[in-house]
Amino acid sequence: MLLPIAMMAFVENLRAGALDLSVSATVPALIPTEAPVITSPTNNIKVASQNVQIKGTCPVVTPAIIVVIYEKATLRGSTQCTAGGTFSVVATFGYGKHTIVATVMTITDDEGQTSAPVMFTRPMPAKSPSLSTNQISNPHLLPQVISTQNFVPLQSNGRVVLKFKIITGELPYIVSIEWGDGTKNTYSISDRKEHAYTHTYSATRTYDISIEIRDNAGQTAELQTVAVTYLLPNGFGLGLDSHYNQVPPFVAFIQQHIWQIYIGVFSTLVFLWYLEHGRHLHRHKFGKFHLFHR
Repeated sequence: MLLPIAMMAFVENLRAGALDLSVSATVPALIPTEAPVITSPTNNIKVASQNVQIKGTCPVVTPAIIVVIYEKATLRGSTQCTAGGTFSVVATFGYGKHTIVATVMTITDDEGQTSAPVMFTRPMPAKSPSLSTNQISNPHLLPQVISTQNFVPLQSNGRVVLKFKIITGELPYIVSIEWGDGTKNTYSISDRKEHAYTHTYSATRTYDISIEIRDNAGQTAELQTVAVTYLLPNGFGLGLDSHYNQVPPFVAFIQQHIWQIYIGVFSTLVFLWYLEHGRHLHRHKFGKFHLFHR
């Protein structure tokens, strides 16, 4: 009887453990095989403004992909591909030569194809009273907004956390954030550390976020990104990691058929005991009966 009791204890432990089991799963969104194409600015063009509008075409899939603009390893901005297969991002560039690419990114943060590079130049202007000699000769003194997020993902209940830092320009900075839902916030920053700003949306969709920076010298910079505030519908998977309680199938089966399993195990043990000991006793009794009649 010890083995059936041990079996029951084992099953009860499985049942108790299943109630506390947490499963984490990420189902990736569809990654298109096509690459985006930058159509503006065109290759080897000269641009006059520091705020450059980058346009192009992108693959149309469901859910829509994010187009991320990079200059080497620096993220210059991101936006969602439209239903018509186009994108437009405004990004800030200092003086000199620049090479940018557009990369496909899914809302589960998986990377797809990258466009052909596009090179353009922002020529150095003639000396102006509004610009110091250092600002003309050293474009890195212009404020630059650096983000470590390809896009701003949903945290919970419509809440997102936007993260970025300003690495150049003259302190302090005035930061204006337009969240894409009609809300605009203004902050003052007096350091070059990474800052995080929280916002809660009332509707679940994507939002274009615009960040404008003005430093103490009056120089400005912009960063455009996109907030994704929804999960993928059933059939496509989840947009973010999903933590939920789930009982594994084998544990559910044991819970449902616990008494049948117990009876089956007990009957099997009785049968095995008979094979091991019953035939021996039968032979012993039969031998005594045979001797008695002789």
